Amino acid sequence: MYNKHQPEIENACRLNINVCAKALHFVSRSIRNHFYRLPIITEQEETMGVEAPSLQQQIKLWAFLNINSNKKHLHNILYYSDLSDAEKLLSMTSIPGIGIVKAGFILQLCTGKVGCLDVHNLKMFGFSESAFKFSKSVKQSTALAKCNLYIETCEKLGGSRFLWNNWCEFIAAKYPKHFTSAEQVSQMHVDLIV
Repeated sequence: MYNKHQPEIENACRLNINVCAKALHFVSRSIRNHFYRLPIITEQEETMGVEAPSLQQQIKLWAFLNINSNKKHLHNILYYSDLSDAEKLLSMTSIPGIGIVKAGFILQLCTGKVGCLDVHNLKMFGFSESAFKFSKSVKQSTALAKCNLYIETCEKLGGSRFLWNNWCEFIAAKYPKHFTSAEQVSQMHVDLIV
């Protein structure tokens, strides 16, 4: 799944700033939402803009507006900067509502690195929900150390490919009324971004 779908997303994001922005919106939409609801949320946001029901939450609206107004800068950070993965990870946390975990999802989608230790994965692998959280007011060196720890943890758990495939299998099993296979879960990433 990862070998088929992630490169398709990454290539499209590299070539097109607007597709990259769609990936960032996808990540923001995935926060505290059931994955199977993302097609509806995506359609509403793309057709209704700031009037979409999902954007009535202030933090979601801020993220939506931030991504739209900074998409070129964010794309440059991901693809044209000499930043380390930890620095890229930290840079993505500048998007409202995006912490290290979802920044890891951005890098997973857009660069094939790191991964997303969402609430399901944190529980599955024995971490607390706050394991990788940090205050926005911490020193940059402290935040970078936390980012490096997060990257190391993802690698120790099996890396970006393993985390993607494992998560898709978990979601397909958790929501059999909505998904017939892990492949369908993985394909939905492509369908909603590319």
